[in-house]
Amino acid sequence: MEARRGARLSTQLGALVYRHGGQFYNFEGLRAFKEKFDPEWQPIYVAVPPRANLVAVAADLVALIGGGVTKSLKTRQD
Repeated sequence: MEARRGARLSTQLGALVYRHGGQFYNFEGLRAFKEKFDPEWQPIYVAVPPRANLVAVAADLVALIGGGVTKSLKTRQD
């Protein structure tokens, strides 16, 4: 995700979450692990209504990807 000037707000928000969301989810570690399998990265889009609550949508996505709300909210153990 690129947070370049003039990008859509949702793109900028996604880049911000990726850059600063490490305390909630290990994006870099997941990407490094998946790189071992030489994946072909493809963008995936989520369609939401124009006036959707983006925080609620993001929380739902985190819960979906992370295995549930409780598991997603636990802090990482380093």
